[in-house]
Amino acid sequence: MIKSFFVKFCLVFFLLFSYQENAYSAGAIVKFFQGLAKIFSKGADESTNVIKQSDEIFNIKKEEISKINESFGSNKKPRLGEDSIFNKSSNEITTFEASKISEIKQSNTKDLLELHGIKHGDNLIDIAENTQEFFDEDEAINVFRISLWIGRVFRISNTFNKPKEDRLLIKCNTAIQDFYFTADLSKNKKWLLLSGNIIDIKKQGYYSPQLQRQELYVIRDEENYIIFTTRTEEGKKFPTHYFIIGKDGSFVLDKNIYGTDSPNYIISNAVSKLEKSTFECKKLY
Repeated sequence: MIKSFFVKFCLVFFLLFSYQENAYSAGAIVKFFQGLAKIFSKGADESTNVIKQSDEIFNIKKEEISKINESFGSNKKPRLGEDSIFNKSSNEITTFEASKISEIKQSNTKDLLELHGIKHGDNLIDIAENTQEFFDEDEAINVFRISLWIGRVFRISNTFNKPKEDRLLIKCNTAIQDFYFTADLSKNKKWLLLSGNIIDIKKQGYYSPQLQRQELYVIRDEENYIIFTTRTEEGKKFPTHYFIIGKDGSFVLDKNIYGTDSPNYIISNAVSKLEKSTFECKKLY
């Protein structure tokens, strides 16, 4: 019986503190520990009452835990990414995609860049030809970056090409994640942006934060494929995510979890990785 209580205590403790730190009230935590104090003040001869009280605490916490679960779909905490959707229905994902398409259509370049955390985008366009000025952050990935890329895959591929359009929204899938990429090809300085990221936690089997909207770094711009990366995270030497999109719509996600590996490997093996990939991209707009 004591083992049963101990297991329940550990479970409640885990549920409370494994979620985001501000998802529950301080009052709920106080009540929780007050309840525990009552339990531990009982003698061994009152073990039955102890277990009963532990059950009551467990049940009381269900309401609080439910509130925590609800917060997983909100945008209150940037830790979850700006477009948090976890295991949503197909209808909700369709709505999400429609909102993204509307955003891409209605936003001018300046507003679009600001939505992705890029300030003073017009100034960056003006100095893009000067690589040293344009790459204003000292990142190891800068050696591989292309400032004035063309986006050949998007221009000549039947999968993505519509000559009259200079802005595309592309959805790429893996078995567990969906990525929404925006390519703005309207000016001399092109932009490739991560506009959304959905993770199927049920399939993945564990929680991991979604990638937030951001500028992406193009490191290879070929006729048959384009290779790009996320920004380098603080404390990492290289980006943690490398992507390849092929002209036939094939897609590769290569994770560099510790940020220690340069993109040389993925650059050298891009063609073979695309040929083996079962993941794909499609144009939404």
